[in-house]
Amino acid sequence: MLSFLIRRLGTMALTMLCLTMIVFFLVNLGPNLKKLAISQTEMHTSAEQLEAWLVNHGYRQNFFIRYGQWLGVMPKQPVTDPATGKPAQRFSFCNDPVVPTFS
Repeated sequence: MLSFLIRRLGTMALTMLCLTMIVFFLVNLGPNLKKLAISQTEMHTSAEQLEAWLVNHGYRQNFFIRYGQWLGVMPKQPVTDPATGKPAQRFSFCNDPVVPTFS
């Protein structure tokens, strides 16, 4: 009975790992990364600027390093602002002040 449970748990863990890798691969395909770069920068940027944004934000790193970061196993490198050289926010819209409105 114990060996059955261990095999089932091992199969579940392997299935979860395979599914997360498939989802990560599909989300990180080239066209999806290009859409992400366009949505985070201005709509009419050049291909070189889009590629620079992807490199600066770590989307051109090794697949398995990014997968480990996505799973939360490996720490992410801070994004540096090219103008100041200081760490910058990954998503600036997260720090926008939210004013509550009541109807």
